[in-house]
Amino acid sequence: MKSPSCWLPFLFLPFAPPLTSFAEDPAGVPLQYKLPAEGLLPKDYRVTLAITAPGEPDWIISTFVNGAVRTVTKENQGKFTEHWNGWDDNYMPVPPGDYGVKGIYMPAETWDADGKLHTLEAKINGGPFGLTPKVGGDPASYRITGDPVDAGIGDIAVGPDGVAVFYWAYLENAQNNYLVDLNKPVGSGQLLRGFNSGGAAGGLHTTTDGKSVWSVSPGGKDGLHMWPIVYRADGKPFGKGKGRYRKDVTLPEGYVTGLAVAVDKDSGKNLVYIAERGKIVEAGKDRNGRPHYGESDTERVNIVRVLDGEDGTPVKTIPVEEPCAITFANGQLYALQHIQGKWFVGNPEGTGEPVELDGLESPEDLAVDSQGRFYVADPAQNHVYRFSPTGKPEKTYGKQDSQKEGHYDPLTFMAVCRVEVWKDQSGKERLLFAESEGPGRISEWSLEGKLLRDWNGL
Repeated sequence: MKSPSCWLPFLFLPFAPPLTSFAEDPAGVPLQYKLPAEGLLPKDYRVTLAITAPGEPDWIISTFVNGAVRTVTKENQGKFTEHWNGWDDNYMPVPPGDYGVKGIYMPAETWDADGKLHTLEAKINGGPFGLTPKVGGDPASYRITGDPVDAGIGDIAVGPDGVAVFYWAYLENAQNNYLVDLNKPVGSGQLLRGFNSGGAAGGLHTTTDGKSVWSVSPGGKDGLHMWPIVYRADGKPFGKGKGRYRKDVTLPEGYVTGLAVAVDKDSGKNLVYIAERGKIVEAGKDRNGRPHYGESDTERVNIVRVLDGEDGTPVKTIPVEEPCAITFANGQLYALQHIQGKWFVGNPEGTGEPVELDGLESPEDLAVDSQGRFYVADPAQNHVYRFSPTGKPEKTYGKQDSQKEGHYDPLTFMAVCRVEVWKDQSGKERLLFAESEGPGRISEWSLEGKLLRDWNGL
């Protein structure tokens, strides 16, 4: 929301008579001020005026006009008079003395919802995300629906044509895997479609070629309420496994830490890459006696499983030690690995040695630009870090380590957990970041670190 406001000039207000002896003006001490009278009139404002203590301009002792509506007309030319009755905010008379006055005025507009004048302009005026249409817009335009139940964004991915998928970690009784055209301005016009959940309410990993979407469900760092599935968002069969709510899906053996899709240069088919780390094991039961699952600390799967993107037919498996994230860029697969307490990035199918990345704590996502530079999202440190192709630290994204209480800085993240590199229609590369806390923001930045635009939820 934004609240345009301007300060009224600071004034000193002599106040001598006690409350009961306003002989000249029983209403109190008069205060005259002037609001802007330029432009098209009449014009509505809301005004707040406060009395400050003698010699202490920051000490408010009485807010005697609070959001009062004042209308500037040709007749009054913006001149108004208010009266202070000599009371403080505890309804007690103040002693005689010289008091200060300061105030603010803000343009006001009538809201259709209640017919009253307000000074806050809602940035989101129609639904729980920046892509939802405004109230009064096209009723047939697409809307993001469902209850995220405090889950936030699970993952983002971008196809080669600039069409992204926004995947919530959980959207109850709704659709998910929303396709968004990044080549358009922020708004409902970007929203291409969503997919029915079909029992797959959300998760932490998704990938897209700009048309089809492959995802993992459910997601949960602290446990899985059912065995995870890898599925096609459009509902087409993707494997021969049977999940709790969906059949014809792929059932991974290990805890999934990343998804990627790429076109096979020989067959021209989409290949879906699934990073699997520790073995999925039963970790207890829910109140209905159904098992919960988690990642084993001792048994490791440690592979990248490669499937035919059309129907989930197994293609091959690639051994990868402790994969934490994967991405496909520059014609090759990259994996972020945690080996003997250190972090590395390399091509599991290549012959070169992995590159060590220093300074990371608990990274969760990886992206690579056309120059071979690595971008790593580390929510534990609340930053995204850029490394050179040789592993040299180059840049940190995120102004501060955390938001300051009582303030919001758009240049500071709230548990940034996902990073993507995409190329716009002019060929310029940009960054997308997703945050798992706060409003679950997705933001777009230049490679140099300038915030370009963002999509805010609730």
